[in-house]
Amino acid sequence: MTTSGARTPVEDSHGSGSPAAAGGVGGAALCVSGGGPDRPRPGQVAASRPDMNDAAPADLPPDTSILRAGIEDALADHNAMKQRLRNATRGGLLPGPALAISSEDTCRFGRWLQRLKQLPAIARSPHFRAVVTAHGALHRAAGHVARLIEDGQRDRATEELDGEAYRGAAGVLIAELEAWQRSL
Repeated sequence: MTTSGARTPVEDSHGSGSPAAAGGVGGAALCVSGGGPDRPRPGQVAASRPDMNDAAPADLPPDTSILRAGIEDALADHNAMKQRLRNATRGGLLPGPALAISSEDTCRFGRWLQRLKQLPAIARSPHFRAVVTAHGALHRAAGHVARLIEDGQRDRATEELDGEAYRGAAGVLIAELEAWQRSL
């Protein structure tokens, strides 16, 4: 995170509006807002909507409102990623290096999924496993588009962004996220 509070394109590539977490990896980062002492403890009522960073410790069952909020955030954030890639195909800046964009654990949602793997009840869920797989596939498709942009092939990147591979990966992720959300 920058000390001035300004965001770099790497820190805020999906338009989430919050700076990247300290020690987090940039690139396709969905950016994590940090927790603090004013965060509610398990069993307390949160004053606002919970987010991905409020995941329960591994020894406690997760709050389904946190899971639902994380899924909603993922849907919005990954739609924003596509828009940022589209802007980059039109001459704008990429949200980060293609290598980072293609990595599924550089975004806020990906880091959240990694933390959820620590919860056995979640990690065993077929919905969770399907989301992890679909999320990785979407990042690989986005990374491919980003590589084309980095190589100066903006027209081809636009074709790929609108093509079957990217649309298919995005559609599968959306379907899996919605199925997981319905199961909660």
